[in-house]
Amino acid sequence: EIVMDDSHKSFGDMRHFLRRAQHFTVLPTPLPQDSTSQQNDLYFIDTPTQDSVAIINACVHNCFDLPRAKQVFEHLRTQRSHDPILSTSVYNSLLKAYVEMATTNETARKNHWVEDACALYEAMEEGHDKVAPSAGTYALMLQTWMRFNPDAPEPVSQVIKLFTPDQLLEKIASRNIPVSLVISDKAFEISEEAAAAIKLLSKAAVEMDLSKVVTELGTAEILGRQ
Repeated sequence: EIVMDDSHKSFGDMRHFLRRAQHFTVLPTPLPQDSTSQQNDLYFIDTPTQDSVAIINACVHNCFDLPRAKQVFEHLRTQRSHDPILSTSVYNSLLKAYVEMATTNETARKNHWVEDACALYEAMEEGHDKVAPSAGTYALMLQTWMRFNPDAPEPVSQVIKLFTPDQLLEKIASRNIPVSLVISDKAFEISEEAAAAIKLLSKAAVEMDLSKVVTELGTAEILGRQ
């Protein structure tokens, strides 16, 4: 019987590693600067656009300078419409910052910031910018309703069109997004708010006769309690 020591085993592992199948990513040839295409923009994002997104990320962090972030973002939406770098995560970062400004940083201007959040979400939902909402988007909009609806302690003006849990759940279901991903999103930083979100969506699901969603939310609530 031949017993292999550690050095022989390591050699065998290395040989297996070197003989593994190779995988390559073939990138398209970069276009000249006076030409553009969706594929080229996806892989070869120009430096000014990357810098602009970096500025947005820096300014929305802890709501450091949200007016500037909004200005740069709106400029990109106009000049670089449908650019792949303007992803759902970028939109969600603005939504989160708008809600945070309305909640804590600039409560006196909560109408302004909530209106901005609703307008940005509506643009995503209607596909104007070709950026689809995610579970995080719906979590943020549900949070907006919970904090600023007419019956909330600090409601916004009734002129502002808030999106109700029923409306949000209808869109969640139409996009086949698991509702468990929505209520477990990091937007809900405290368990009490997540529990309240479950109750709102459960009520909406019962009214809309979405038994599968009711079951999913019930399971999520049980797991949350444990």
